[in-house]
Amino acid sequence: MNIFKDYQTAISVFSGLSLALFVLSLLSIPWMVCRIPEDYFLASPRDKPGQKSIFVRVVKGFVKNFLGAGFFLAGFVLLFIPGQGLLTMLLGLIIMDFPGKKKVVERLASMKNVQTSLNWIRGKKQVQPLRFPVPNPSRQGHKNE
Repeated sequence: MNIFKDYQTAISVFSGLSLALFVLSLLSIPWMVCRIPEDYFLASPRDKPGQKSIFVRVVKGFVKNFLGAGFFLAGFVLLFIPGQGLLTMLLGLIIMDFPGKKKVVERLASMKNVQTSLNWIRGKKQVQPLRFPVPNPSRQGHKNE
């Protein structure tokens, strides 16, 4: 059992990071889930008001993608430690802007357990539940989705 003594610092650091990530997800995920518009998964993309400065758009895009990537990676880690991994990954994807985002978000949000978890959180905060598209039964057997 010398392995614990040899790696005591690393184990302590990773344990602390794991605990911090868990607590951060418990605090931030419900707040973010309640901020999603209830028709987000039904509505077509909203027109974004034009910003005059390209600098503001670039900085805003960078910050959003950096924050979203952080949540996505934290969600991946939370798949293996206690926490809300899929929800954190979904919220990270919602924050980011990248080609094909809509299809990836729809795929993840179509999972029944994700939908149930999102609406459970919203119910606890007394926020209207999210509405999801009704699955098309004629496409459920196809592998090329």
